[in-house]
Amino acid sequence: MSMDAEAKIGERLRIVAKRFGGIGALADATGTARRTVGNYLDGTHEPKISFLLAVSGLTGASLDWLITGREPAAFEEPVEPTVAATPATIDTEFMGQVGELVEILYRQEGARPSARELVQVSGRLYGEAYRISADAAERLGAVKLLIEQERAVLRAAAANPAKSKSSA
Repeated sequence: MSMDAEAKIGERLRIVAKRFGGIGALADATGTARRTVGNYLDGTHEPKISFLLAVSGLTGASLDWLITGREPAAFEEPVEPTVAATPATIDTEFMGQVGELVEILYRQEGARPSARELVQVSGRLYGEAYRISADAAERLGAVKLLIEQERAVLRAAAANPAKSKSSA
């Protein structure tokens, strides 16, 4: 992707971030480092599809608009960061799948999270997947993409333990 195309995606992501409550709110909601989101908005890095999927699911902005700018953004009013898109009842089968994938991720990366951290990460990914899609197959695909995003976060933290401790 050209720098010009990345800059234009960044402009659209900047609009979405502003409507969502800022770069920090969008970064927190997507589980992406603020610096990385800033790089996407500045056009210095191409956004990952998992990030774009999460942004689309959280904000209602269509993927087509985020990537190409060709269709309306699909949102009229500023969106508030919320978990309202998460179902009122827990899909225990899907939650179990998410929990297993998170546990496998941590095992593969040699990390030793607390039980609380496993549940928190699983719950966050479960909620993000529900905000991305109502379709079960699409949710599972979204979780797999989100797991890879989480893997990158774990690897970055392992590569620079002093920085990850100071930001906690």
